[in-house]
Amino acid sequence: MTGMQNIDLLFIHPEHKAYGRSTILPMGLPGLINSVSAVKLGRMHHEVSCEEIRSAKVIAMDLHWYFPLDSVKTLAEWIKSVNPEVPIVVGGYTATIFSDLLVNRTAIDYVVTGDCERPFPNLMEALLSGDSLQSIPNLVSRDFRSANCYSTHLQDYDALDYYSIEWFPTLSHLAARDQKNRYPTFIYPFIPVAKGCRVDCEGCYGNPRLQRLLTGRTYLSRSPEAVRRDIVRLDSDTRIQKVYIISDFFLFEGMEYADEALPPRTGLCCYFEFFHVPTEAALDRMLSTFEKCYLVFSSKENHNERWSDPDLGPLVERMTYAVRRGADVTLLVDVSLVASEVSYRKKIAALQGRISGLNLMNNADWKLPIPDPRRNGPDREADFYRFLRLSRTVPFRTWVTERIVSVAYRSAFLTYMIRRAHTWELRIRFLLLRLLKGMMLISI
Repeated sequence: MTGMQNIDLLFIHPEHKAYGRSTILPMGLPGLINSVSAVKLGRMHHEVSCEEIRSAKVIAMDLHWYFPLDSVKTLAEWIKSVNPEVPIVVGGYTATIFSDLLVNRTAIDYVVTGDCERPFPNLMEALLSGDSLQSIPNLVSRDFRSANCYSTHLQDYDALDYYSIEWFPTLSHLAARDQKNRYPTFIYPFIPVAKGCRVDCEGCYGNPRLQRLLTGRTYLSRSPEAVRRDIVRLDSDTRIQKVYIISDFFLFEGMEYADEALPPRTGLCCYFEFFHVPTEAALDRMLSTFEKCYLVFSSKENHNERWSDPDLGPLVERMTYAVRRGADVTLLVDVSLVASEVSYRKKIAALQGRISGLNLMNNADWKLPIPDPRRNGPDREADFYRFLRLSRTVPFRTWVTERIVSVAYRSAFLTYMIRRAHTWELRIRFLLLRLLKGMMLISI
């Protein structure tokens, strides 16, 4: 598969300088690459060789978040210096927003905008066979923008194979290490449940308004039969002990969907995020299906700044119940409200004493800026260069975290300490706020 004589598709995952977690790939990307019937090879940005670039017939990169924007631009320039004839293709939400600028201001040849489940394999087939590209939907090049549009259909979404990653040796190695680790490290495998989200959080591409702008559709969930099929498949794979589900189908689809999607019992551990206060029946369903659950609860109904000061009694009750049933429980905390909202701060502080073993996780990642697809013309061009500069920046905290995490992933104990560090970081915030109160500097 990795021979230098014939690489039809060389996929390169770019570096995320501004984020520090270059090992995280978009959840659906393995399924997209597996949809291509060709000889393929996956590489991380730092390991791809000149020989591989010279041997590749097509090179693809992901540009989903803005973090790797500068890396993608720099990689494209280097690739063209090694192999000027090879076509370079990128896709993802950030690529979609800046598609015209990417093909006209960088060495990138093609951008597949929006949903790629059909356009990308069609583009690969045409590039390898020499056929015309004009009719391929969602395609942007220097010479044309396709008049045909495509949004993912349920049949396409259900059909992809999201779990075969033998074509990407380094990802396979990281995934194997992740599976041996006691705590979640968010490498593989993610079980796709939905595209987009029904919750309208500001600054998130999943919200219905931005989904329609970027893909021409809103929320789309996979069929419960496809989700169940994937869980059963992963449960039968002796290499897999841990899976990740990042969509609250209990909230979005209801218990009937959950009953169809979840098998009665598996030997898997599952990381799952609740976007609302779940019912006891929902907790029972998760805890009966999976051997071990890492459950994340939200202290708010969305990631926006607003705080409606709700009664947290039901949330406390559910988290306490989950802990009693053996789940590892984490509460997602809005760090900006810790400092600005007295009632929020008091309630979160009170929760720590009421729930034994509660972990706290801040939502700082949700507060990062994102390119706005609603901006056009000069405003979009200004955004392009702004985010290009941001993607070159490596905050000191990110630099330190990246190096600690790279070591921690080799040790279950150190990974546990990193998880606890999130909790203690927030507890220290509360302690400092209490000290300031004692010094009469703030009102709490």
